[in-house]
Amino acid sequence: MEQRKNKNADSTVQKFIHSRKQIKREQEACTICR
Repeated sequence: MEQRKNKNADSTVQKFIHSRKQIKREQEACTICR
């Protein structure tokens, strides 16, 4: 049970990190466009 919970939390963290990277990339693209 604990392992499963941990795995789920890990994937949530990965998604969070991924979305943060995506936002950063989009912001950088925006500044380049300007």
